Amino acid sequence: MNGFNDLQSTLQGMGFRQLLPAFTACIAYAVAQGRIAGPAARRWAWGVVVLSAAVFSAMCKRWEHGAVLSAFALAGMGLFTGLVWLISRLIGFRNGTLATPSALDASMLDTTASVGPDSTQHGGQESHVQLPIPIPGASR
Repeated sequence: MNGFNDLQSTLQGMGFRQLLPAFTACIAYAVAQGRIAGPAARRWAWGVVVLSAAVFSAMCKRWEHGAVLSAFALAGMGLFTGLVWLISRLIGFRNGTLATPSALDASMLDTTASVGPDSTQHGGQESHVQLPIPIPGASR
């Protein structure tokens, strides 16, 4: 048997008790890497990642297989996160907002929208609710 067949047989022999720490490590890794929680919670999440990966490795038939599977899972999540970041930078997202193209003249855009029927009369006056629509890069 080669190494990957050994890893596959290890995976096939796992039940819920073995997979629970693995899923916990993956979820905690997402919390630790993302901005879902504050800095203190992210430090705790890193501790949960290490502890869950160690428990998962200890519960495998061979701890080496558990360590390799943990490394593959966390590396795969890291690669996915890096790829998402790269794609978002390429299409124009910067710090959670979409960058406006320089060719777009924001002054040509209407930054308000009327909500409600135009013909509604209240006290002899039409009623409109003007809601601002934020446009990144538009002057206020």
